[in-house]
Amino acid sequence: MTTPFTFKLARTFDAPLDQVWDAWTDAEKLAQWFSPKGVRTFHSRLDLRPGGFYHYGLENPDGSRYWGRWVIAEVNPRTSLVFIVSFSNEKMEITHHPMAPSWPREIFSTILFRDMGGRTEVEVNWTAHNATGEETQVFAAGAESMGAGWGGTFEQLAEYLRRV
Repeated sequence: MTTPFTFKLARTFDAPLDQVWDAWTDAEKLAQWFSPKGVRTFHSRLDLRPGGFYHYGLENPDGSRYWGRWVIAEVNPRTSLVFIVSFSNEKMEITHHPMAPSWPREIFSTILFRDMGGRTEVEVNWTAHNATGEETQVFAAGAESMGAGWGGTFEQLAEYLRRV
């Protein structure tokens, strides 16, 4: 059996661990940075506990809207968040990616936080979850696109951390 492809990206932020953790674990703060560049968050609701969720709505510059959700598996304060991320609708039901119907409907996500002495490293690990063979291939082929997307999201996080 082959090991599934894991997308991994890490970045170190010029902010202490507590500040970075808070940016990831407060709905109001997430709404200020957790989206692709140029996309506005119009809905942000978080129940931060195992079995809880994060439900968010995003609006593109052209006015089109889409939704996403996390189903939270683990909350390890200031160390990691583990959740399944999916596109969804406003009722939090799983949907297909609005622009890529062969994208996996679920992504297993582990976010690691490392204290770097006044700075904080955040590492994202994503693996296709409950995916078909085709979805797994599409996911692996999307590594460059995921890197660009997370790169922009991390830029927004860095900007947010500079403002607070």
